[in-house]
Amino acid sequence: MKKILFSIFVLLFTSPVFATIWTVSSSGGNFFPDSLSIVQGDTVLFLLQSPDNAQEVDSATWSANNSLPVTGFQTPVGGGAVNTLSMGTHYYVSSANASVGVKGRIFVLAAPTVQFVVTSSSVSEGVGSFGVAVSITNPNSNPTSVDINVLGGGTATSGVDYTYSPVTVTFPGGSTFTQAVTVNIIDDQIAEGNESFILKLASPTNNATVGANAQHTVTIIDNDTLQLNIAPAAASA
Repeated sequence: MKKILFSIFVLLFTSPVFATIWTVSSSGGNFFPDSLSIVQGDTVLFLLQSPDNAQEVDSATWSANNSLPVTGFQTPVGGGAVNTLSMGTHYYVSSANASVGVKGRIFVLAAPTVQFVVTSSSVSEGVGSFGVAVSITNPNSNPTSVDINVLGGGTATSGVDYTYSPVTVTFPGGSTFTQAVTVNIIDDQIAEGNESFILKLASPTNNATVGANAQHTVTIIDNDTLQLNIAPAAASA
């Protein structure tokens, strides 16, 4: 038990930050689950009962319930971690029990990319609220989420010039529809010139990557006019 727990600890701290760790077990002559869809870069952790291991074979060998030749990954008896799988379908068997059909498949999908549709927008101070769109490309069957936060350093002040709370948007599995977050602009009565703030994408799930449009700058166009009060000149004596 100590060995297994130590292996899991090392795995959690050496896997990619946004990757998912999937678990496959064996019991009663079967792998559970025997078909698994993951994203490239994810890790599959095999926790197997003796005498089972997991070893990759080609599709013909898999269909014939054979165990040779080995064509890719191979864990020891009891299992182990596999985290370097290429895109495509990976067939595997238990070398001790392949003849009785102890086998499984791993479908490795391409990782999605999320980004802002455009990198900047300009809105009037009197617009009220407006949406900033986020897109996804190369979606797969798993949902993908990403956080949208405010990046420091802008000239606009939260709570004074605009209101926005960090949110997480989620793209359902297989969806290519854009998601939008709402920003509220505060229409004050102060002539202060144009101001801006920056939104940033962070912490995507489903092993997704953030694309080139990782930030979106919002410029608030001031709608107030500077009033100059000129006192009349005093009459000469």
